[in-house]
Amino acid sequence: MIFIFKKPKIVLDCFTSSSNAMDNKIDYANKFIPDWWKTAPKNVDHNFYSTSTIKRCQGIIDTYRQGFMIPLWSDIAFKVQDGLYQWQFADTKSGGADIHDSSQFDFYVNPKEYGHLKLSSPWLIKSKDDVKFYWTKPFWNYKPNNPYFITDGVIDYKYNHSSHINMFINLTINQLFMLNAGTPIIHAMPLSDKEIVIKTHLVSNEFMDQNIKGVYTFINKYRNSKNAMIKKEKESKCPFSFLGGDK
Repeated sequence: MIFIFKKPKIVLDCFTSSSNAMDNKIDYANKFIPDWWKTAPKNVDHNFYSTSTIKRCQGIIDTYRQGFMIPLWSDIAFKVQDGLYQWQFADTKSGGADIHDSSQFDFYVNPKEYGHLKLSSPWLIKSKDDVKFYWTKPFWNYKPNNPYFITDGVIDYKYNHSSHINMFINLTINQLFMLNAGTPIIHAMPLSDKEIVIKTHLVSNEFMDQNIKGVYTFINKYRNSKNAMIKKEKESKCPFSFLGGDK
């Protein structure tokens, strides 16, 4: 008898109440292969022989086989002038952005050279699996001289459902620049060999409000929220949970 075991999968349910976000929805990384890659030749002539180009780089090919990307849900324009910066979403319905005070990061970068901005993503991402994802910028979709950079990190979607995006803006050069809707802004790769399955859902504003975890501490917000969720999980599995306890 031959037993066929299906490879376990990580299901990611991605929720948004924004129709614009659904038009530029979260999707598998291989859906965001840059145009320059598609048109690049595989080989070029070098003196008297042919040699491979970057298009045959297995490291890049495998990168686009991993995880998913979050594209921008709206155009966003930036103006940098004399060490100050402004931004504006084309979609006035977008949640906007938030700024962290420089005292929170001035030991990392000089706040006179870089300004912080957290884009308020319209997506909530949930998974039943406690799997870590590595968040990074979609490197090969970027230009080397970008006027901003996205911060890296590790995240899970069992205990943390938000997908807000931290970035730093270069303040040393006066300039105007814009990022277009649909531009991949985050590449999330699972730290697992399990296949991921992405499901996107357009939901009501009420659903989003009900599924956004409230912030009740100034410090260790994620850790406290995660510990509370783990405690609730353990209590629900306890055979004596019906007896209740201290409230």
